[in-house]
Amino acid sequence: MNVPWLLFFMIFTLIGPAVVSYHLAREKGRTPTSWVVLGLIPGVGFYTMMYLVGTRTLGEIWDASQPVDDDPLDDEPFDDSPPPLPLDH
Repeated sequence: MNVPWLLFFMIFTLIGPAVVSYHLAREKGRTPTSWVVLGLIPGVGFYTMMYLVGTRTLGEIWDASQPVDDDPLDDEPFDDSPPPLPLDH
């Protein structure tokens, strides 16, 4: 078996997800050690990364009472009045 391909495969599938999981866990305020252990398990590491990307930072508060601004650049008020009638009716 070709050793460089095996080495690349091991780095990509084992060490890569563990390193990325470590950095994501630190960024999200979670315990990095447990996420690195999960990231080292083949096949589970990629799901660990996807989970950490999708979670929010611990301590981040979401206020449901505040309305969500869909378009922050749209400052014009919405006019729902009917259009003017044509002059020749």
